[in-house]
Amino acid sequence: LAWLLLGPEAGEKSAFIEQLARTLEKSLGEPPEVHRFYAFDAQMPEVVRCLQNQSLFARHRLVILAEAERVKRSEEVAALVAYLKSPAADATLVLESAENPREMDRRIVAAVPPDSQKVFWELYDNQKQGWVAAFFRQKTIRVDPAAVDYILDMVENNTRDMRAECERLALFFGP
Repeated sequence: LAWLLLGPEAGEKSAFIEQLARTLEKSLGEPPEVHRFYAFDAQMPEVVRCLQNQSLFARHRLVILAEAERVKRSEEVAALVAYLKSPAADATLVLESAENPREMDRRIVAAVPPDSQKVFWELYDNQKQGWVAAFFRQKTIRVDPAAVDYILDMVENNTRDMRAECERLALFFGP
């Protein structure tokens, strides 16, 4: 199984990967062995070998290839596409990129089934305010609308960074 997760919304992508790991753990009765590679640093034969070789410690491997848009060299693309055409039954590959589908090599995109491709876009401005307000409401903390605007001015535009900053504020102020 392979997933292609694209787009700039890092928080939702991370949540998707965590849910995927929990689903695998629930179906297997044990957590998968997780490996994270970065395309700018990893050699594709090494990534494919990790996917194809069975693990001594777990029945399933979850392999995450971050910054997958950087897989550009023809031999790397060919190795990845060859794996995607015949994936291992006991491994899940997640190709992760902050870019949109046009930035990826079209051969890689074509090798991943369309129902296993997801694009995570940034929240609209009106959604971000609601997200921050709902976060604090869940923590039983009252937040002024001006404070929400200030938080949004100071934080990167993705839910991972927004959650991290809001967690710090919630810890500091408490309910």
